[in-house]
Amino acid sequence: MIVWGKNDEIFPEAGAHTCMRALPKVEMRILDTGHFDPEDKFSVIAPMIHDFLDREVGDGGAR
Repeated sequence: MIVWGKNDEIFPEAGAHTCMRALPKVEMRILDTGHFDPEDKFSVIAPMIHDFLDREVGDGGAR
């Protein structure tokens, strides 16, 4: 899973699309954030990653 900030001035959004071309089966989410999206949007990103991991690897029955 690629989570990218579309307003990231350090790693511009074009980099996310380059990653997608190299890894075509990867899920990508572009958020309306800057470089620090994990800190700025933790409450959005954490469940997104959790759901992705549940779909891709399962939770092994832990909950």
